[in-house]
Amino acid sequence: MAFENNVDVEHPIHDVRTAAIKNFEEKGFPSKKEEAWKYTSLNSLQKIDFSIFPKQENTIEYKDVKRYFLHEIDSYKIVFIDGIYSSYLSETTHDGVDICLMSSALTKPMYKQIIDVYFNKIASKDESLTSLNTAFSREGAYIYIPKNKMPKKPIEILHFSTGNEASLMLQPRNLVVVEENAEVQIIERHQSLTKGVFNGKIIVDKIAQKTNAFQQNNNILISDKASINTKPQLEIFADDVKCSHGCTIGQLDEEAMFYLRSRGIPEKEARALLMYAFANNVLSSVRIPELKARINKLIAKKLGVNLGFDL
Repeated sequence: MAFENNVDVEHPIHDVRTAAIKNFEEKGFPSKKEEAWKYTSLNSLQKIDFSIFPKQENTIEYKDVKRYFLHEIDSYKIVFIDGIYSSYLSETTHDGVDICLMSSALTKPMYKQIIDVYFNKIASKDESLTSLNTAFSREGAYIYIPKNKMPKKPIEILHFSTGNEASLMLQPRNLVVVEENAEVQIIERHQSLTKGVFNGKIIVDKIAQKTNAFQQNNNILISDKASINTKPQLEIFADDVKCSHGCTIGQLDEEAMFYLRSRGIPEKEARALLMYAFANNVLSSVRIPELKARINKLIAKKLGVNLGFDL
């Protein structure tokens, strides 16, 4: 499995990858016979000749993606373009905490103790796609927050997909270790520059008792050409937790549009009101004032309106 130029075949991670690809070869792609996949067929994907890694390094100008960053909040940033780390767009740190690259953590001795204890320990070996990710994950974020520590700034993890290469299959893997009484705020975004895709999984380790986690992916399509693929997932190994997940996909309510228009509200402003109402379901749970203000401005700018109020 020496698919990278600088792979140490003697490194324990090499054995982990080799075992993972063997596990995937034995299990294959999940089928509709499995409970978690009974409504989803992957037959069409199996007919595609995917590339595992990008054939070339694609660059993105900051001006083209700056709208996806949190400008009102200073943050650490770990940015990937088609799976390749972008140092130009990123900001990492080792000031009391480690916020850096998974590739560095997997290869440098200073991270070995944490990697040996946590890497791939809670990833399910029963799920073939998880094994596929383990085998081919080349990059991702490595975040280690020691006991009683908190980073000076929130952390943004951004994955941009340019669509410049057809049938490119990326396998990012993040490792986040937060020790006792430590705290961190992480905002992760997977942004396709051509088509919307959400495939997120939250894993709750058996030591993470009392976890209260909620994963929800709501999507609204505002044009006939818009599309989104979404698959939220939870994998829980702890007993005493409160966790839920779900997703919705829809369009603007035509009856609500008719109601607003019949009250003399122009179409543009009516659409904006419905979009604000949709966004408020999320914004009501945002506890960072600067982040809430930033999202509010983005919505208004995207819609090209000023309704004269904040959510």
